Amino acid sequence: MQITDLVSFNGAPPIDNQWSSVSVHLCEEEDYDMKSEDNILVGLLVSIKHHSTTSSNNIKLRFGGIAQNSGSRGSTFAKLRGGNMNATYDRLFFFADLNTPGKCFVILTETVNKSDLLMSYAQHSVGVGDIFAIIKPDQVVHSLQGDLPLINTSKALYPLLNSGFASVVPLVVPEVGKQRYFYLKKVSVELSKVEAVRASCNGTLCDRQNPILRTGSCGCLYYNRTCSIVLDMTITFKTTDSNGYENQYSVPHFRSWRTSQVFIHPTAMTADSAVFLEHTREIRNVAADIKNIVNQNEGWTIVGWYRKGEIVDASAEPNDAGSEITSDNHPIHVSYLYPTNPSCLDDVRRYPRVQDATTGGGDATTGTAN
Repeated sequence: MQITDLVSFNGAPPIDNQWSSVSVHLCEEEDYDMKSEDNILVGLLVSIKHHSTTSSNNIKLRFGGIAQNSGSRGSTFAKLRGGNMNATYDRLFFFADLNTPGKCFVILTETVNKSDLLMSYAQHSVGVGDIFAIIKPDQVVHSLQGDLPLINTSKALYPLLNSGFASVVPLVVPEVGKQRYFYLKKVSVELSKVEAVRASCNGTLCDRQNPILRTGSCGCLYYNRTCSIVLDMTITFKTTDSNGYENQYSVPHFRSWRTSQVFIHPTAMTADSAVFLEHTREIRNVAADIKNIVNQNEGWTIVGWYRKGEIVDASAEPNDAGSEITSDNHPIHVSYLYPTNPSCLDDVRRYPRVQDATTGGGDATTGTAN
């Protein structure tokens, strides 16, 4: 991607044309610090994890990058740069590296204040599914879960306009223990079980993607003044792999405030939300109409991630180190679902549709889709 393609917004400073957009792999090189002064990473935020959603916020980090396998020199390097291998965290921000197809990385914040600084330009309508510039990242010396480079920066993230500069990345099942992202464009989708539900919060940073958590937080730092409603749905789509085989994927209980606004009008916090919760049939009819329009006009852009894990073989001996078997039951996660050509919904009516008082029936346009 060209640095001139990157346009910041939401109050963030403009992108300096003298900067260079780099990959996370470059940040892992042992001499990276000596050439990191004017570099930025460009990543799409795929998920946020709050420490309260786990039983302990103490996590294990591993040494990553070249230093991990560089002999005695690497050992000295690790001692100098490593510090405590255990780390407490406030939030984990998972990103797709848009300069390395399929590669993900993570940013860890130790305190609420650091999380607030990191997302200080994300207070209004910015969050999961959006693209950010990570300014002057430090050299990578740790990784999370073995394959996710841990990126550190002292700067706030700059939200970037998604002008279509990101390349398509196919949905490929990763190796066991690895995480990959995918970035699909112009995909036809099918929707089912569409209904309005109460969201985890009325914020936007988490994109309202999580169900209501009784014992944890969704990760949002800021809230807006719309009611805490989001559409819950099953999305189904097909992809074709490199061998020409067609694969179908279904993602149940997908929730996204960005996607929901394609189908419904936001309402204020003080508004009666029963109109959404009780009118499932009407909402499904509107969603089906809009889905068909988008499918016929370049389809949808879908971004998500897939992590293939291991499960323990219950028949194995307790101390059998080789008792792990591959688990195929890890679903894909969708972080972003939006029309590839949003203008196809100009003048399309969303829900609720307003009755035309002059005719005593029919629908009147209430606005344009965002």
